[in-house]
Amino acid sequence: MRNSLVLPLPPSLNHAYITRRGGGQRIMTDTTRKYKLDVWSLVKAAGIKTPYKKLSLISYMFFYPDNRKRDNDNGLKILRDALKGSLFVDDCWQAIEWEYLSGRIDRDNPRVEIDWIK
Repeated sequence: MRNSLVLPLPPSLNHAYITRRGGGQRIMTDTTRKYKLDVWSLVKAAGIKTPYKKLSLISYMFFYPDNRKRDNDNGLKILRDALKGSLFVDDCWQAIEWEYLSGRIDRDNPRVEIDWIK
């Protein structure tokens, strides 16, 4: 059975963390922290009570507000980190197979659509 979820676009990895002076530890920005909390709330509202241990397939479709050039992996990193613990247990091996699709434009409704098969 195929399941799906629509989430807001994640912040770029370039803006997700700040590093303390002197090369110290990296700290999550308020924007990223809020994004993760929002994702957890949306996953819960979708009726997913327990994170999946393993999925057969997961796909990500990004819809951007414009056609600016982006490093798509940056958004995927934050998105997968946000889904860890809510949609799936661990983002290191959450799916046997996954596909990543991007580059679509939707000026009125930027988002990421996630489809998965358990």
